[in-house]
Amino acid sequence: MRGVKITLTTYFICLILLGNDVFAQSVYVPLNREYYWKLDRYEIKASSNNPAYHTVQKPYLRSKVAEMVDTTLQMGLELSQRDDFNFEYLKADNHEWFEEEAENGKKPFLKALYKKKADLYYYQDKDLEFHVNPVFEFAGGNDWEEDRDLYINSRGVELRGSIDNKVGFYSYITETQGRFPNYVRQYSDSNNALIHEGFWKDFKDEGYDFFSPRGYITFGLTKHIGLQFGFDRNFIGNGYRSLILSDFGNAYTFLKFNTQIWRINYTNIFAQMTADYTGRNEKYPRKYMALHHFSINIGRNLNIGFAETVFFGSGTTGEEPNFEISYLNPVILYRALEHQLGSPDNVTISLDFKWNFLKHFSLYGQAFLDEFLLSEIRAQNGWWANKYGFQLGGKYIDVAGIKNLDLQLETNIVRPFTYTHEDIFRNYAHYNQALANPYGANFREFIGIVRYQPLNRMEVRLKGIFVNKGLDSSPSDNNGGDILKPYQTRNQDYGNSIGQGIGTDFGYIDLTVSYMIKHNIFIDLQQVIRSQSSEDPTFNLNSNYTMITLRMNKVKRDWNF
Repeated sequence: MRGVKITLTTYFICLILLGNDVFAQSVYVPLNREYYWKLDRYEIKASSNNPAYHTVQKPYLRSKVAEMVDTTLQMGLELSQRDDFNFEYLKADNHEWFEEEAENGKKPFLKALYKKKADLYYYQDKDLEFHVNPVFEFAGGNDWEEDRDLYINSRGVELRGSIDNKVGFYSYITETQGRFPNYVRQYSDSNNALIHEGFWKDFKDEGYDFFSPRGYITFGLTKHIGLQFGFDRNFIGNGYRSLILSDFGNAYTFLKFNTQIWRINYTNIFAQMTADYTGRNEKYPRKYMALHHFSINIGRNLNIGFAETVFFGSGTTGEEPNFEISYLNPVILYRALEHQLGSPDNVTISLDFKWNFLKHFSLYGQAFLDEFLLSEIRAQNGWWANKYGFQLGGKYIDVAGIKNLDLQLETNIVRPFTYTHEDIFRNYAHYNQALANPYGANFREFIGIVRYQPLNRMEVRLKGIFVNKGLDSSPSDNNGGDILKPYQTRNQDYGNSIGQGIGTDFGYIDLTVSYMIKHNIFIDLQQVIRSQSSEDPTFNLNSNYTMITLRMNKVKRDWNF
């Protein structure tokens, strides 16, 4: 194992040394659906994929955001007043990547703070560019179903910048105490995991106390190849959910290469993850993931992608897992390589697409293939190992000619036992949380989202999520919906179908009104109604909560499942 560690370290150092002539490289905009929606709608307006843009890969580089804004403005599209405001917001938020001088703060505080309205403190010379911003989220509310107080008290700091205009860096940390809705508590108790987070502690009366760290460095190894190494999350897809890799769970340590040339984008991610969270003061068992995603823009408005993922590692709690160095090969098919190793690991493949058309519409989707036999599919006998899922969605901007009224519809369908494997080292999970859809497997999901921007600084969002899923009656029962359970414990080999087990319907309706007081300072009023109705009444669980939030430089915390 020591030899493997030395090999990995040498591999990483050699790659950096190869980049003696390091090219300018920016950091990324933190994963934020509402931020990214602004960019998605302008790409749809243009009904065009610039060869340099591959929005299936998230997060976005700040330098690419600046390019997208500049390109869109140069197209001379018909834009509303709200669109113009959004462009100015994006330019201010990524001011270091615009040639024209970004808008300064109207009244710099103490002559040093808020010289740029997007940054508490900003410094730039020929060697160093540096941004410092406070981060906070203060929220209070009540779950009327239980007459239970809810709150979030989160404080932190965000640092980003570059050295010699060649090495980018990003650091973010918050400390949070909070008490969340009862269904979040139930998820935590069932999975021994707090949604979106890693290590946590109990706090007062049914509350949580935890740190949320993220940080990485970036290099431009060549004009077309960028490198990122750090601790964060990634997202692959054009939808609200992803069947390939989502931002639902905790962050993880990874090394990412992104190669972008001509109309092609090729991403490699090598990640170390946590196979199980025991909650004890000991070293948690580790697992590994290798992923590559190939994306190509065809014509002006169609993007097609292919991904392959492998999870591997072996051992038990407290033991060192085995790292298979063969998977570091960035240009080989993992499935073929796994066969050469004796097929010990979990390899999946997936396809995705996006088609923008008529300056108002975008159609997107994914197909995820875990395992299947064509003969068994043709037999239509419900064989357990026919494991796959599909996503299909659409976006409609400026609905019926109403400016800045946008609609998104999406469906996700995943068969039982998809994402599962024979042990915790090869399933599609990290820190006891799904790496794809939060519902795991054995479900049908329908999502509808309406976004409206009636004023420059105000956004209204109505979101509905409706799911039918089959649950297990006990820890020993396995109907294929819990991806943490090994598939050897399945109830049956044949006759499996989506929704089998204890049929349960989930409904989630979220109405949120957000107002931006100052740049990246928001106040949110949110009303959520969530129902969980099951064939077994012991699984019924309802929530009806209202929350008001004041936040700065922070994505709003949602429990959207």
